[in-house]
Amino acid sequence: MTVRVNLMKEGEFRRQGAVSGAFIVRISTISIIAFGVLFGLLAVIRYRIARSDLLASREIWEMREPLYNQIQSMKQDLALERKLQEELGGWERARVDWHAQLLELQKVIPGTMQLRRLSIRGESELIAAPVTKSKDGKKPEEKPAGTPTRQYFITLEGKTSGEKAEDVVVSFVRVLGRTGSFQELVESIKLQSLQRDMSASGEQTDRRFSIDIVSKVLEVK
Repeated sequence: MTVRVNLMKEGEFRRQGAVSGAFIVRISTISIIAFGVLFGLLAVIRYRIARSDLLASREIWEMREPLYNQIQSMKQDLALERKLQEELGGWERARVDWHAQLLELQKVIPGTMQLRRLSIRGESELIAAPVTKSKDGKKPEEKPAGTPTRQYFITLEGKTSGEKAEDVVVSFVRVLGRTGSFQELVESIKLQSLQRDMSASGEQTDRRFSIDIVSKVLEVK
């Protein structure tokens, strides 16, 4: 029978390898600490770079802020000016020159008729446009309230003479309503009054008349 006796103490035992367990633990601890320090240094460097960039950006902004504010103010002024120009252009387009209408009035007025008063009054108003159907016929569309418009009111007062003075006035009203420029502009034309001329210079067949004309509502756009 073979008996094996170990005469070594436990403290004298050695690991059968190139590296001992204590050395591995020590190396692992040092590596963890080193990586932690390295990541910390990288974080500090990145923070300092970001802070430096922020300070540089603030300095650039402080130099350029007045110019930026000036540009923004100019943009607002430009937008306001464009809006004003568009509005003025709309009022210009809604303005009637009356040159063409007066020339046509001169051509169609009968020889026995005298105009003694011609007044043109324009009125501006903000109104809501009527509801209209969209192209698909389903969804109603309405222009916003406050659409600026302009409308004209014309009054013609005069005198005509002759045996058929009344017929002359009625015919004149019909012809005037069908005249090119007036037809495009006029919404309604009405013979407001037709009566005998009671003045001292008036003849038996003389008639005084008053005609009211209302234009279409012209949108300012």
